[in-house]
Amino acid sequence: MLRFGNPGPSHGKLTRYKATPTLLEVCAKYGITPDNTHEIFQFEFEMPSELVQLTSPSCRTPDKPNVVKLREEVQEISEFFAKHALTPPSIKHIGWVRKFHLSDHPDFRWNKGGRLYSQPPTKDANYQNIDKNARLKMEIDDEPVAEIDIGSSYLTIFYAWNDKQLDPEQDAYKGILHSQRSRSCMHTQLLCR
Repeated sequence: MLRFGNPGPSHGKLTRYKATPTLLEVCAKYGITPDNTHEIFQFEFEMPSELVQLTSPSCRTPDKPNVVKLREEVQEISEFFAKHALTPPSIKHIGWVRKFHLSDHPDFRWNKGGRLYSQPPTKDANYQNIDKNARLKMEIDDEPVAEIDIGSSYLTIFYAWNDKQLDPEQDAYKGILHSQRSRSCMHTQLLCR
């Protein structure tokens, strides 16, 4: 079994090693390729020590009350999901980290990024890195998953912001826009939010 321990520093860059063509050739003689290493070797991953990370540029995450709250939220989400079974077993998920970008931007208020990233961040075993068809074959507690297209929900969100109910039987733009040009403008504005 290969153990990776803590998968690197909480900030900065990781050292990466690349197999030489000679090593790949020797491994191929024994039936080992980059595509089947997870089938041949058993990997054990651990969560990074920092659950809230600042990237682009990478820097140490401060210990401030709002960051402590963010860490607790990420930990709570990860603990909740750990109680459920994700299948197929080829997909690995041990928790999330939350990454914020542009931390050196003058307007940064923990509002640049903040996306949850599944751990371990492997190319072929992480559900966020596999193609959509493979993701749709996943199950949580023997129940099929579904993907929601948030991009198609902007108009519904707009209605909710304005305390209005969207009527699926009517033209959704009727009553809030006065021309075709307004419709195009509104669609652009919703996408830019």
